[in-house]
Amino acid sequence: MGKFPLFTQAENKIILECMQRNPNNKSYMIIKKELEQVSSNKDSKQIRHHWTNYLNPELCKVPLDDEKKAFLVRWIEQNNMQNGNFPIMKLVDAMYKEYNLLYSENSIKNFLHTRKRRQRRLDRTQESHALRTSETRPQEPCALPTRESPQELPKYLEPPYGPYGPQHLQHLHKISPSFD
Repeated sequence: MGKFPLFTQAENKIILECMQRNPNNKSYMIIKKELEQVSSNKDSKQIRHHWTNYLNPELCKVPLDDEKKAFLVRWIEQNNMQNGNFPIMKLVDAMYKEYNLLYSENSIKNFLHTRKRRQRRLDRTQESHALRTSETRPQEPCALPTRESPQELPKYLEPPYGPYGPQHLQHLHKISPSFD
């Protein structure tokens, strides 16, 4: 949202009055016409969104708890919504029937989209890990051959070590078995 609210207090008051007068008839076009009298340029979609997500006094403002999140996940799976699209109105109604609480469309969408994004990120991480540990690469980290003493280096690691000296090879000994 910008620096100022999308709806003014006067517009909110008009919307609330219209919804209280006609609780069963949610004609946002009628509300739009009433808002035009106070020089508002809001369209019916904006009014509906504002009502269903912010202004409705029946909205539950408490964040979703684990039980409700689990219900949402189960509902999506049971209704075969694997393609990522879900009928948000049916989901809001199902939540209301199950818990007798009216959650905003945004709170439900935010949870589901965040969960989907997290799942995709996890899938990519697992794919990346699978590629790194595939059979084309060795399963064990490369380490120095085991010697009698960690100070005894193979011929290919003898001086000259370059500008770093033997210190840059010390991490290799940590992988090898200890010589205590």
